[in-house]
Amino acid sequence: MALMALQTLISALRPAALYAMVGLGFVIVYLATGSINFAQGEFVALGGLTTATLLSLGMNVWVAIVLTLLGSLALGWVFDRALIQPLGKDSMVRTVMISIGASVLLRQIALHAFGPDEHTMPTLFARQVLVLGGGGKAALRVEVQTLVLVVALLAVLGIFLVVYYRTKFGASMRANEQSPEGAELVGVRPARVVNRSFML
Repeated sequence: MALMALQTLISALRPAALYAMVGLGFVIVYLATGSINFAQGEFVALGGLTTATLLSLGMNVWVAIVLTLLGSLALGWVFDRALIQPLGKDSMVRTVMISIGASVLLRQIALHAFGPDEHTMPTLFARQVLVLGGGGKAALRVEVQTLVLVVALLAVLGIFLVVYYRTKFGASMRANEQSPEGAELVGVRPARVVNRSFML
């Protein structure tokens, strides 16, 4: 019974790591703006759909991933410059409303651009499985891709914590979170902090 519970926990690591990555996106925007980006899920979905489409055209998987990341950075920049920055300061409620509207818009764009059918991507590690604790029914099985996702999550969280607590940009984020007006008085440009946060 304990082995089955542990296997279930291991199986849950992959979706948990993915949701934690998405959650980190919410946190970054919240720390910069004080509001929640309700279009975060659509940003993630567009990234997956774009990568799957590029792979279906025969592109190398790593090239497709890099192009998708660059496209996501550009989308975050445009999203902020076109929709968030024109709202001006002290616009938390308007930011929430804009992100809800953008969520609906991006969903419709994805539907028309990629169609209603499910898109799949090949696993990067060909479903390789590590068997722990011997063989047979007494063994635990862990997919290599799950381990890679967990390691990637820990690396991303570590990098974010270093950036947030040890860099000038992180100090700007913390200052902007506490008081945008006070941050501006000491040389922080809140608009730039918000823009980079949406890009991240």
